[in-house]
Amino acid sequence: MTIIAQDAAKIYNIFKLTEKEENDIEIIKEKFYACFSPKAYLTYERYIFNKMVQVEGQSPFDEFPTAIINQGKKCEFQELSDGLLCDKIVVGINSDTVQERLLAEGKLTFNQAVKICRATELTKQQLNSMKADSSLNLDAACKKNGRKEHMTAATFQCFRCGTSRQRRSCPAFFVKGFKKCGKLGHFAVACRSQRVMTSANLLQHYVKTLTLHRNYRVKIKLDTGAQCNVLSTSVASKCGFVYDIDLVDQPNFIMYAPRKVPYCIRDAVKHELDTMVANDTIELITEPTSAVSPMVVVHKNGKGGICIDPSDINNNLKRKHFPRQITEEISTRLHCLKYFTLLDCTKAFWQVKVS
Repeated sequence: MTIIAQDAAKIYNIFKLTEKEENDIEIIKEKFYACFSPKAYLTYERYIFNKMVQVEGQSPFDEFPTAIINQGKKCEFQELSDGLLCDKIVVGINSDTVQERLLAEGKLTFNQAVKICRATELTKQQLNSMKADSSLNLDAACKKNGRKEHMTAATFQCFRCGTSRQRRSCPAFFVKGFKKCGKLGHFAVACRSQRVMTSANLLQHYVKTLTLHRNYRVKIKLDTGAQCNVLSTSVASKCGFVYDIDLVDQPNFIMYAPRKVPYCIRDAVKHELDTMVANDTIELITEPTSAVSPMVVVHKNGKGGICIDPSDINNNLKRKHFPRQITEEISTRLHCLKYFTLLDCTKAFWQVKVS
């Protein structure tokens, strides 16, 4: 008792033991076991026992009696245990043939029921093994001229006329030629050139030409079934997408004074600005403008990130009402998916030009 935790000591104090019981470690262990062990509910355990049946495909048979024996021990059937276990095998067995044989027995015991079920299962396995050894597979496939002709002992599927018939009896063998393909020895229904042409014509109905920005046309396939459609880099660069900012009728911009940049990061900020100008991300303006947005410098890992304070611009924008999806809505669409890809866009705000 000197090494148990404080919570266990509180539980020990509510046991109300006598002086004799306090010195008996076995009684104390029984008290703790009765306190923490799960309580058995006979009604529920017997409900589970009565619902037990042999699962379809449960093999070998010994799994079923083992399961009902273990469950029967929780039900405290006592002297009725053997009879109830026997009845459970008769009722829960999934084979009608075995069930009829068990019902035909006059005084059936649990051991007899298990013995009959095992013997029937073993006999069934032996019969299946004998049938597998004696069966002959009459179906065969022969490969000729790159094609497979499925045939039996008497007939085969003819690739010339498209019907099942005996060998060397096809009437299409003497046909001079089919008009669309010009090849000899087959009927129109069995012409594979026609099927290829039909597939190509059907594909044209699903491919359309879409006119994008700057009158650039690209062929796309309709209803691909994908959750996300993307364009290749070459197509996107030719389209030249530009995002148009919709301003209010009378925008009110303020000429903000430039914010001071700390001396210790001026070189890094200057280098970042020159890089952005060289990459055509921003444009150097030397003439007066109607608005100037304050620059914000984010110094991280020895580098200066450049962005602007868009507060004044946001106050003059026409808001586009687009419902944003929350995490719970997106996660519900990921049900039963197995493969995921992480896409990390560096400087994502630079991907689309702004007018």
